[in-house]
Amino acid sequence: MKGIIFTVFSDFVETNYGVDQLDDILDSCDLASGGAYTAVGTYDFSELQALFGALCKAQNMELSEALRLYGHHLAAAFVTQYPDFFQEVDDTFSLLKNIENHIHVEVRKLYPNAELPSFSHKHDESNHLTLIYSSPRKLGDLVVGLIEAASGYYKETIRIERKSPIDAPAESEHFYLTRLSNG
Repeated sequence: MKGIIFTVFSDFVETNYGVDQLDDILDSCDLASGGAYTAVGTYDFSELQALFGALCKAQNMELSEALRLYGHHLAAAFVTQYPDFFQEVDDTFSLLKNIENHIHVEVRKLYPNAELPSFSHKHDESNHLTLIYSSPRKLGDLVVGLIEAASGYYKETIRIERKSPIDAPAESEHFYLTRLSNG
């Protein structure tokens, strides 16, 4: 997993819960990296799981909520670090439809070994989109946070319903999105 996910996690904890909380979390986890992350490094997913576990325990928070909140923070970091991806489209649906065939293509140019989730879409209408997220990491709650933050960026209101068809692969999740208002 790319280091940017870890460096943004550190910033997320420090910003929302303080540097002492971040130090406590890093100290409480047995991390192969020692908790020293760089944005361009590659780290094992189990470290992220350990960090979120420690955060949830320290804050008495459900993992789903921690991931959703982190998704908001991660989206803000992406807006700052990669503004062109957000500025080249006019709405949330266009951004989401660009992930796999544009944004991830660019990421792979920089990091050829990156293990990225897969995003596809169907039922594309002006106010309805089905986003299909696939990853063995099963971070659907983080995806919810990213979608919520993106809709906030574009000043849209989007209803998110999560449900996967019975015949869907175990690592995929369907997000049924309805645009309720435009910015």
